[in-house]
Amino acid sequence: MASIELQVKKRTETGKGVARQLRMKGLVPAVIYSEGKEATSLTVEARAIKKILLSKQGDRSILNLKIDDDAPRLAMIRDLQVQTMSSGLLHVDFIGISLDKKVEIDVPVRLLNQEHVKKINGVTQQTLTELTLECLPDNIPEFIEVDLGSLEIGDSITVAHVVVPENVTVLHEADETVVSVLAPRLMLDEGEEGAEGAEADEKEGKDKKDSKDKKESKDKDKKDSKDKK
Repeated sequence: MASIELQVKKRTETGKGVARQLRMKGLVPAVIYSEGKEATSLTVEARAIKKILLSKQGDRSILNLKIDDDAPRLAMIRDLQVQTMSSGLLHVDFIGISLDKKVEIDVPVRLLNQEHVKKINGVTQQTLTELTLECLPDNIPEFIEVDLGSLEIGDSITVAHVVVPENVTVLHEADETVVSVLAPRLMLDEGEEGAEGAEADEKEGKDKKDSKDKKESKDKDKKDSKDKK
């Protein structure tokens, strides 16, 4: 996998005020963590990060960080903080990597032949949308394919049945379900049970509140009666 060159700069000032000023200039505060080295505070252009996220590998891209006049460092995005309302980038964490050392990475699951499930009047229930893998950086797959073409209603695919590339390890229990094919009625029943449970909880809460209100009213009447005496 080819690396993406990313220009970053060292940052000495920290704090919310500094971070706010950086974002106003189109920059994002960042930090790179590397084994055996102190964390380094950085700044990076927001548009450069967004471009990486829109690339084929997205946040699983191998990055070649150009940090001022220092030697380039290979890294990956470890964490992104995003503003809820505007989806603006708030902070980026990078993790230093080595091409000969395995990394743990979450990779999306892509379902194939979903039209087959519709033909048999089934409903797809996907339990895992991503799989955590361990492999060398150059072996990180873009996605993991799971084929639904041979499934019947009531069938499931577990982690043990998932085919991954050579030299890639799946870090899940073998019996963990990835996807199931259910009958439409079963899905409806599960939804109704959830709705009935929520309704029952709401009714129970209302009954408790009514009981508490009645008790408080009785206590008040007793107090008023006592004061009159």
